[in-house]
Amino acid sequence: MANIEKAIKFPFNDEQWLQKLIVGGVLNLIPIINFLSIGYAYQVFKSTLKKEDATMPEWRNWGDLFIKGLVIAVICLCYSFIPGFITVLGVILITKGWLASFLGALLLIIGFAVGLVITFFLPMAIASYVLGGEQIGDAFKIGFILDKVKERLDSYLVSYLVGIGAIILVALFLFVPIVKYLILPIALFYVYLFLSILFGETCASVADVTEETIEDEI
Repeated sequence: MANIEKAIKFPFNDEQWLQKLIVGGVLNLIPIINFLSIGYAYQVFKSTLKKEDATMPEWRNWGDLFIKGLVIAVICLCYSFIPGFITVLGVILITKGWLASFLGALLLIIGFAVGLVITFFLPMAIASYVLGGEQIGDAFKIGFILDKVKERLDSYLVSYLVGIGAIILVALFLFVPIVKYLILPIALFYVYLFLSILFGETCASVADVTEETIEDEI
């Protein structure tokens, strides 16, 4: 099972933790540029998954961070396409009359449920991408992803529920005037790092990552 306490404390083990969090939070505010923050969090996830000594990286190699963040965003977008399509269709129908509204509301519920199911497997999909040598097709090897999640479903489920809880907690800042503009971007970036450590350790234990088995697993 992932070390939740380690994931919580991770950023604060670095002497320059505040500066690094602020940089990530500011970058996270800017569309497209926010791929840098995603790439940074991915770097932490990758180090944790491969059982390396994960630390807060320096903000450098900007081009690599941007490309990696873009790739992860594309993977997430592909996984969210189906629930996103169902949700958009539901929003359209809900304004078209009573029967259409009923169907629209039903589709919104279905879209939400499908989204929860699909995002459940997303961390292992990203782990599969890493283990396959960062070939984007490996993020969609459904058989491998399902098998590995099923092997340690209990640990994986706990990490998923903790992750959902962290996201909900940060979302509460949206209801705090003024503070949300100052704290939310940094808090959101912190959650990126928290989830990177949490799921990096979880996926490492599920996939039984070693240097000898990485290529064989995929």
